[in-house]
Amino acid sequence: MLGEIEMANYEGTCRYCGEIQPVLAVDQMEADVRISEKCSCGGHRREKRHTAMEDNIQAMFGAGCDGTLFKAVTEEQMDLINAAGGAVFEGHAASVSIGLGKTAAKLSITAKGNVKVERSFGAKIQMES
Repeated sequence: MLGEIEMANYEGTCRYCGEIQPVLAVDQMEADVRISEKCSCGGHRREKRHTAMEDNIQAMFGAGCDGTLFKAVTEEQMDLINAAGGAVFEGHAASVSIGLGKTAAKLSITAKGNVKVERSFGAKIQMES
């Protein structure tokens, strides 16, 4: 029948831990993606949390914050904030505060294991991922 997609059995490999599991998929690439997303190692969930943290940092300190009470920070300051976020995410620090002239950044780990991103300058906004 025209337009039907042929599915087949593949051995999908988790890209986070290397575990191999059988899966029904269109091709090997899809098989690997499906296994990576459902694997019990938690790598996919961890990557999604890390991406959400990076998105929150970008929204609060990058060009996305223009039009709010805040202005975008410099590229060097953004690199510093991203490094602090990485340190908190990886568990190297429970909290990091950075003074950036007239504004401040604070990144901390919550009880649920999420990274809270805060920016303050008289007013304060907060996001959690």
